[in-house]
Amino acid sequence: MKFTPSDQLPSPFRPDLFLEAGINLSYYEPEGKGEKAVYHFGFYNLNNPDQRGAFTLSVESDPQILSSKKKFEEFLKAKKTELFSQKTAKM
Repeated sequence: MKFTPSDQLPSPFRPDLFLEAGINLSYYEPEGKGEKAVYHFGFYNLNNPDQRGAFTLSVESDPQILSSKKKFEEFLKAKKTELFSQKTAKM
């Protein structure tokens, strides 16, 4: 599948994409540059701020997610569902 220029994700620092997924970005920490770049994210659920999560993406192991706005949005929504549905089920 080819991506259009509007689907390119020049930077994963996009708080708006987190909000669209129903989570709020609480921290963003880039590490390294180029092919060695790693990005650390922390977030919380907008519907329940006590529910928090974190994840790390790297250019080396997650290039498709980090190059496509659409894939990044899908990843965020899946991460929210994965983390917060497990916590809800345990309660």
